[in-house]
Amino acid sequence: MDYTIEQLVSKLEDMTNGMVARLNIVSFEELAVFADDRQGLIDQLEMDFKTSPPSESVKTRLRAIVQSDFLIKNQMEALKNEAANWLRQKEKIKVQRNAYESVYNYSDSILMDQKK
Repeated sequence: MDYTIEQLVSKLEDMTNGMVARLNIVSFEELAVFADDRQGLIDQLEMDFKTSPPSESVKTRLRAIVQSDFLIKNQMEALKNEAANWLRQKEKIKVQRNAYESVYNYSDSILMDQKK
């Protein structure tokens, strides 16, 4: 189904406003899906703009959408940093566990009983 520029911009506005409203509770998977879906709309708009330049009202609406990008980008960065910290913590735990297990590894030991 082909959409008009106005319809595409409306969909983009709805998606962006919905994401901003839920930004504090959204998961990284939802943000990834949002980014992919949004890119599809942007690609369609770019193709349409080649044949029909955007009106001033469309440009104004797009500028308002871009203003929300800062909030969305910050949330993406926060989730990325959270994941990086989690991975670093897991790596520290792994190193500590390996150090502990190597100190107390008795697999090469031989136990011998003495007869009394």
